Amino acid sequence: MQVAAINARARQRYGEFVQALDFAFEQLIELKKMIDKMRPRVRTQGAWRNATPDELKGMYKKACAELEELKAHAMTYESELISRDWRV
Repeated sequence: MQVAAINARARQRYGEFVQALDFAFEQLIELKKMIDKMRPRVRTQGAWRNATPDELKGMYKKACAELEELKAHAMTYESELISRDWRV
């Protein structure tokens, strides 16, 4: 009975983890829409500086790649994460 409860909790935690990854991807899609609407501005000397649209697109691609890698690792070790109840 105790093992079943632990396994159910571990499955729930893994499901929440996967949901969080999916939510992060959804938010990145919304961010991509905003980046696409941006246009470069002429920077004046001494003005506050923010990233250009091209820099943001590079950061976006890197974030997506790292999230994909994390999700792939999670799927690879899914059975281990569930069986150990996240004790690493």
